[in-house]
Amino acid sequence: MVYVFLADGFEEMEAVAPIDILRRLKIEVTTVGVTGEYVTGSHGITVKADTVIDDENFDNVSAVVLPGGMPGTLNLGNNEKLCALLKKCAEEKILISALCAAPSVLGKLSILKGREFTCYPSFEEGVNGIYKNEPLVISEKDGTVITAWGPGAAYKFGFALAEYILKDKNAVENLKKSMMMCGE
Repeated sequence: MVYVFLADGFEEMEAVAPIDILRRLKIEVTTVGVTGEYVTGSHGITVKADTVIDDENFDNVSAVVLPGGMPGTLNLGNNEKLCALLKKCAEEKILISALCAAPSVLGKLSILKGREFTCYPSFEEGVNGIYKNEPLVISEKDGTVITAWGPGAAYKFGFALAEYILKDKNAVENLKKSMMMCGE
């Protein structure tokens, strides 16, 4: 199961675009409210999460997605259960992905130590990793971590997640065509 974690102040595009792409490709995705069942994004859009963090044990986790946004990223990083899950995923080499400011949460937990990553400009400070000024970075050193710049890279990020999970580039390319993606 792919879990997408939503906390008040999340960047809406960074959550919805990857969720939509994954679900179009029939990948099971569950949205998890970290700050409640109803979560309000940084631009005032409220969504209802499929579940809340305290109701899940995450035994079936195959990937974790952290949208950025502020103060959503701070709310993610302040949740002990989520931080414990991220550490467990890193230890077990389960796919971890984050956009925009959210890689800073991974940095705080030393998950990016020695890894290449990207994030929204200025959020690389204090992260013990190898910052790359690129829209998308896939680091396969000791497990896989996928990071992206921010809202403008949300589709690129979603397609990269889908291709990594499915191991089927053709399915992803066909989806891009059916969505009439331009400039991707």
